[in-house]
Order: sequence, then structure tokens, then C-alpha cells
Amino acid sequence: PGIFRLSGVLTDPQFQVVIRALSQIKGAKLSSLPSLTMPSGAPARFTLPKDQGDADLSLRAIMGIDGYTLDMTVAIPSPDKNPAKQLNPSATIWDGQTLMIGGPIIEDKKGNHSRLIFITANIIDPMGVPVKK
Repeated sequence: PGIFRLSGVLTDPQFQVVIRALSQIKGAKLSSLPSLTMPSGAPARFTLPKDQGDADLSLRAIMGIDGYTLDMTVAIPSPDKNPAKQLNPSATIWDGQTLMIGGPIIEDKKGNHSRLIFITANIIDPMGVPVKK
């Protein structure tokens, strides 16, 4: 009870359709975090705003041997700090695809809110040039 989990991988056109649909839902709030460049295998941490659960999201992406895929692991603590409700999705995605993660449900004074997190990965070479042309 109180746990909602969802994950999926979207291409850029699919991601655009989902964002357009979400922006048309009354009461839906869309926000984005700053981009981050990180080496393969290095952990990264994002802090979600207080109005979105005030949590630290941990991310690790390891480039596949083909140079075009990423093995991504994400850790999202539950809003009530219960380790049993922490989300730990993992997925392999292609360069330019978006990982979609849903949950956990945030409970506050205004009621229950679900959260969708989208992570788009783009592989760049050591000079900062995108690998995908």
C-alpha cells in the first residue's frame, strides 16, 4: 500500500508525446534539474526540490562496450525515509533515450501525489562532442 513503481525506456519522440500529455493535465507540475556531465561509472547525485519530495536521487551510468548503450542504476529514497520503499530501478538504454521512473507516492498536507522522473542520457566524447549524430 502506498507504493507505486513504474519504469520504462522512451525514444525522444515518445518522450515528447508524454511531456505534452502531462503538460495538459490540470494540476500537473513539470520541472527540470540541471544537466550533468559525468564519466562512465562515476556516481552522480541530484537533489529534488522540497515541493517534489526533497530527496537525493543517486545515478550511476556505465557505458556499454559498444559505445552506444548505457547501463543505468538509479536510487530514489522514499519520501518517508523508509528503506523498504526506496526505488532502485536499473535499465540498459541507447544513447539519446530517456529512462522513465514513476513513484514513490508523496504524501503531504495537500494529499497524495505521484511522481514521474525522466532521465535522458547523451554520450559525449572526451572533447564534449555528442557521439550520436
